[in-house]
Amino acid sequence: MNVGDFFTNLSYGELAQHTTGMSGAGMVKPEEQSRIINFMNQGLTRIYTRRAHNIHYVNIMLLEGITTYTLDPQYLVDPNSSGPTNSVPYTYIMYDETDVFDGNLIKLHAINAIDEYGTVGKTDLLTNGENFDFSIKQVKKDTLMVTNPVDQQLLQISYQKNHAPLSVSPPDHNEEILLAPILEEALMAYVGSKVFGAMSGEAHIARSQILRAEYERLLSIVEEEDLIQTLTDDSCVKFTDRGFV
Repeated sequence: MNVGDFFTNLSYGELAQHTTGMSGAGMVKPEEQSRIINFMNQGLTRIYTRRAHNIHYVNIMLLEGITTYTLDPQYLVDPNSSGPTNSVPYTYIMYDETDVFDGNLIKLHAINAIDEYGTVGKTDLLTNGENFDFSIKQVKKDTLMVTNPVDQQLLQISYQKNHAPLSVSPPDHNEEILLAPILEEALMAYVGSKVFGAMSGEAHIARSQILRAEYERLLSIVEEEDLIQTLTDDSCVKFTDRGFV
Protein backbone atom coordinates (compact mmCIF):
# COMPACT_ATOMS: atom_id res chain seq x y z
CA MET A 1 0.00 0.00 0.00
CA ASN A 2 1.24 3.48 -0.80
CA VAL A 3 0.36 6.78 0.85
CA GLY A 4 -2.29 7.59 -1.75
CA ASP A 5 -4.02 4.24 -1.15
CA PHE A 6 -3.86 4.86 2.59
CA PHE A 7 -5.56 8.24 2.21
CA THR A 8 -8.30 6.66 0.10
CA ASN A 9 -8.94 3.91 2.64
CA LEU A 10 -8.99 6.42 5.49
CA SER A 11 -11.57 8.51 3.66
CA TYR A 12 -13.82 5.52 3.02
CA GLY A 13 -13.28 4.05 6.47
CA GLU A 14 -12.05 5.63 9.70
CA LEU A 15 -12.57 9.22 8.52
CA ALA A 16 -15.72 8.67 6.45
CA GLN A 17 -17.72 10.89 8.81
CA HIS A 18 -14.99 13.49 9.25
CA THR A 19 -14.25 16.56 7.19
CA THR A 20 -10.57 15.57 6.97
CA GLY A 21 -11.66 12.52 4.99
CA MET A 22 -13.95 14.73 2.91
CA SER A 23 -16.96 12.82 4.25
CA GLY A 24 -16.11 9.60 2.45
CA ALA A 25 -15.21 11.11 -0.92
CA GLY A 26 -12.12 8.92 -1.22
CA MET A 27 -9.62 11.70 -0.52
CA VAL A 28 -7.96 13.46 2.40
CA LYS A 29 -8.12 17.24 2.37
CA PRO A 30 -4.90 18.54 0.81
CA GLU A 31 -4.34 20.98 3.67
CA GLU A 32 -4.62 18.10 6.19
CA GLN A 33 -2.35 15.61 4.42
CA SER A 34 0.92 16.64 6.10
CA ARG A 35 -0.71 16.38 9.53
CA ILE A 36 -2.06 12.92 8.69
CA ILE A 37 1.37 11.76 7.51
CA ASN A 38 2.87 12.99 10.76
CA PHE A 39 0.38 10.76 12.60
CA MET A 40 1.28 7.91 10.23
CA ASN A 41 4.97 8.26 11.07
CA GLN A 42 4.14 8.16 14.78
CA GLY A 43 2.02 5.07 14.29
CA LEU A 44 4.67 3.30 12.21
CA THR A 45 7.23 3.81 14.96
CA ARG A 46 4.81 2.44 17.55
CA ILE A 47 4.01 -0.64 15.46
CA TYR A 48 7.64 -1.31 14.56
CA THR A 49 8.57 -0.99 18.23
CA ARG A 50 6.00 -3.53 19.34
CA ARG A 51 6.45 -6.11 16.58
CA ALA A 52 9.54 -7.95 15.34
CA HIS A 53 8.62 -6.69 11.89
CA ASN A 54 11.77 -5.36 10.27
CA ILE A 55 14.81 -7.22 11.61
CA HIS A 56 18.23 -6.25 10.25
CA TYR A 57 21.75 -7.40 11.06
CA VAL A 58 25.01 -5.57 11.52
CA ASN A 59 28.47 -6.84 12.51
CA ILE A 60 30.84 -5.00 14.79
CA MET A 61 34.48 -5.76 15.61
CA LEU A 62 35.66 -5.43 19.19
CA LEU A 63 38.85 -3.47 19.74
CA GLU A 64 41.36 -3.91 22.53
CA GLY A 65 40.86 -1.33 25.25
CA ILE A 66 37.58 -0.02 23.81
CA THR A 67 34.68 -0.79 26.13
CA THR A 68 31.89 1.44 24.75
CA TYR A 69 30.33 0.73 21.36
CA THR A 70 27.64 3.05 20.04
CA LEU A 71 25.72 1.92 16.98
CA ASP A 72 26.06 5.15 15.06
CA PRO A 73 26.97 5.40 11.35
CA GLN A 74 29.96 7.60 12.19
CA TYR A 75 31.68 4.44 13.46
CA LEU A 76 31.10 2.61 10.17
CA VAL A 77 34.24 1.23 8.56
CA ASP A 78 34.78 3.07 5.28
CA PRO A 79 35.60 0.50 2.56
CA ASN A 80 37.35 3.22 0.58
CA SER A 81 39.62 4.32 3.40
CA SER A 82 42.60 2.71 5.08
CA GLY A 83 41.58 3.90 8.54
CA PRO A 84 39.33 6.17 10.65
CA THR A 85 38.50 9.67 9.52
CA ASN A 86 39.25 12.79 11.53
CA SER A 87 35.73 12.75 13.02
CA VAL A 88 36.27 9.61 15.14
CA PRO A 89 39.47 7.97 16.48
CA TYR A 90 38.41 4.45 15.52
CA THR A 91 35.72 2.54 13.61
CA TYR A 92 34.17 -0.83 14.40
CA ILE A 93 30.87 -1.20 12.50
CA MET A 94 31.54 -3.44 9.52
CA TYR A 95 30.48 -2.26 6.07
CA ASP A 96 27.94 -4.37 4.16
CA GLU A 97 27.15 -3.05 0.71
CA THR A 98 23.88 -5.02 0.61
CA ASP A 99 22.56 -3.39 3.80
CA VAL A 100 24.58 -0.36 4.82
CA PHE A 101 23.93 0.52 8.47
CA ASP A 102 22.18 3.89 8.74
CA GLY A 103 21.49 4.02 12.48
CA ASN A 104 17.70 3.92 12.14
CA LEU A 105 17.26 1.35 14.90
CA ILE A 106 14.54 1.10 17.52
CA LYS A 107 15.83 -1.69 19.74
CA LEU A 108 18.36 -4.51 19.88
CA HIS A 109 17.19 -8.12 19.75
CA ALA A 110 20.27 -10.31 20.13
CA ILE A 111 24.06 -10.35 19.95
CA ASN A 112 25.93 -13.44 18.77
CA ALA A 113 29.65 -14.09 18.52
CA ILE A 114 31.19 -14.98 15.14
CA ASP A 115 34.07 -17.46 15.27
CA GLU A 116 37.22 -17.52 13.14
CA TYR A 117 35.42 -19.61 10.51
CA GLY A 118 32.63 -17.08 10.11
CA THR A 119 30.06 -19.21 11.94
CA VAL A 120 27.52 -17.31 14.04
CA GLY A 121 27.07 -18.78 17.51
CA LYS A 122 23.67 -19.59 18.95
CA THR A 123 24.19 -18.00 22.36
CA ASP A 124 22.61 -14.58 22.79
CA LEU A 125 25.29 -12.59 24.59
CA LEU A 126 22.77 -10.00 25.73
CA THR A 127 21.02 -12.56 27.93
CA ASN A 128 23.39 -15.50 28.35
CA GLY A 129 27.08 -14.78 27.91
CA GLU A 130 28.55 -16.30 31.08
CA ASN A 131 30.79 -18.76 29.21
CA PHE A 132 32.61 -16.07 27.22
CA ASP A 133 35.82 -14.23 28.10
CA PHE A 134 34.03 -10.91 27.69
CA SER A 135 30.62 -9.69 28.78
CA ILE A 136 28.17 -7.29 27.18
CA LYS A 137 25.58 -4.98 28.70
CA GLN A 138 23.21 -2.70 26.87
CA VAL A 139 23.41 0.70 28.57
CA LYS A 140 21.35 2.71 26.05
CA LYS A 141 19.05 1.95 23.16
CA ASP A 142 22.02 1.97 20.80
CA THR A 143 25.03 1.62 23.11
CA LEU A 144 26.87 -1.43 24.46
CA MET A 145 29.33 -1.71 27.32
CA VAL A 146 31.83 -4.55 26.80
CA THR A 147 33.95 -5.83 29.68
CA ASN A 148 37.32 -7.36 28.70
CA PRO A 149 36.84 -6.91 24.93
CA VAL A 150 38.74 -9.45 22.83
CA ASP A 151 40.61 -7.66 20.06
CA GLN A 152 39.25 -8.38 16.54
CA GLN A 153 36.30 -10.43 17.89
CA LEU A 154 33.35 -10.12 15.52
CA LEU A 155 29.79 -9.87 16.82
CA GLN A 156 26.54 -10.11 14.88
CA ILE A 157 23.82 -7.81 16.18
CA SER A 158 20.18 -8.26 15.20
CA TYR A 159 18.06 -5.18 15.66
CA GLN A 160 14.65 -3.79 14.95
CA LYS A 161 14.89 -1.13 12.26
CA ASN A 162 12.32 1.64 12.16
CA HIS A 163 10.23 2.36 9.10
CA ALA A 164 11.80 5.10 6.99
CA PRO A 165 9.94 8.38 7.70
CA LEU A 166 7.27 9.17 5.14
CA SER A 167 7.62 12.50 3.37
CA VAL A 168 5.60 15.09 5.25
CA SER A 169 5.95 18.23 3.17
CA PRO A 170 5.17 17.81 0.41
CA PRO A 171 3.46 14.42 0.71
CA ASP A 172 4.45 11.73 -1.78
CA HIS A 173 1.35 9.71 -2.66
CA ASN A 174 3.46 7.02 -4.35
CA GLU A 175 5.61 6.37 -1.28
CA GLU A 176 5.26 2.77 -0.08
CA ILE A 177 4.18 1.82 3.45
CA LEU A 178 5.96 -1.39 4.43
CA LEU A 179 3.50 -3.25 6.66
CA ALA A 180 1.68 -6.56 6.64
CA PRO A 181 -1.96 -6.03 5.53
CA ILE A 182 -3.44 -6.48 9.02
CA LEU A 183 -0.96 -3.96 10.38
CA GLU A 184 -2.06 -1.51 7.69
CA GLU A 185 -5.53 -1.75 9.26
CA ALA A 186 -4.00 -1.13 12.68
CA LEU A 187 -2.19 1.95 11.37
CA MET A 188 -5.44 3.34 9.94
CA ALA A 189 -7.16 2.83 13.30
CA TYR A 190 -4.27 4.56 15.05
CA VAL A 191 -4.33 7.55 12.70
CA GLY A 192 -8.10 7.83 13.00
CA SER A 193 -7.83 7.83 16.80
CA LYS A 194 -5.27 10.65 16.64
CA VAL A 195 -7.47 12.76 14.35
CA PHE A 196 -10.55 12.44 16.57
CA GLY A 197 -8.49 12.71 19.75
CA ALA A 198 -7.24 16.14 18.69
CA MET A 199 -10.82 17.46 18.67
CA SER A 200 -12.92 18.63 21.59
CA GLY A 201 -16.29 17.16 22.48
CA GLU A 202 -17.38 13.91 24.12
CA ALA A 203 -18.45 12.31 20.83
CA HIS A 204 -15.02 12.85 19.27
CA ILE A 205 -13.21 11.57 22.36
CA ALA A 206 -15.42 8.47 22.39
CA ARG A 207 -14.72 7.84 18.71
CA SER A 208 -11.00 8.23 19.36
CA GLN A 209 -11.17 5.66 22.16
CA ILE A 210 -13.05 3.20 19.96
CA LEU A 211 -10.43 3.48 17.22
CA ARG A 212 -7.55 3.12 19.70
CA ALA A 213 -9.19 -0.04 21.05
CA GLU A 214 -9.46 -1.36 17.48
CA TYR A 215 -5.75 -0.64 16.99
CA GLU A 216 -4.92 -2.70 20.09
CA ARG A 217 -7.29 -5.49 19.03
CA LEU A 218 -5.65 -5.85 15.64
CA LEU A 219 -2.18 -6.00 17.16
CA SER A 220 -3.41 -8.68 19.56
CA ILE A 221 -4.68 -10.75 16.63
CA VAL A 222 -1.24 -10.59 15.05
CA GLU A 223 0.23 -11.96 18.26
CA GLU A 224 -2.36 -14.66 18.91
CA GLU A 225 -2.44 -16.01 15.36
CA ASP A 226 1.31 -15.60 14.76
CA LEU A 227 0.66 -13.76 11.52
CA ILE A 228 4.27 -12.61 11.26
CA GLN A 229 6.29 -15.79 11.15
CA THR A 230 9.60 -16.91 12.62
CA LEU A 231 12.60 -15.07 11.21
CA THR A 232 15.88 -16.59 10.01
CA ASP A 233 19.18 -15.11 8.87
CA ASP A 234 21.82 -16.24 6.37
CA SER A 235 23.73 -18.20 9.01
CA CYS A 236 20.66 -20.36 9.66
CA VAL A 237 20.49 -19.21 13.28
CA LYS A 238 16.78 -19.21 14.05
CA PHE A 239 15.15 -16.38 15.90
CA THR A 240 11.71 -17.00 17.37
CA ASP A 241 10.57 -13.43 17.82
CA ARG A 242 6.90 -14.33 17.74
CA GLY A 243 4.92 -12.05 20.09
CA PHE A 244 5.22 -8.54 21.22
CA VAL A 245 8.73 -7.47 22.11
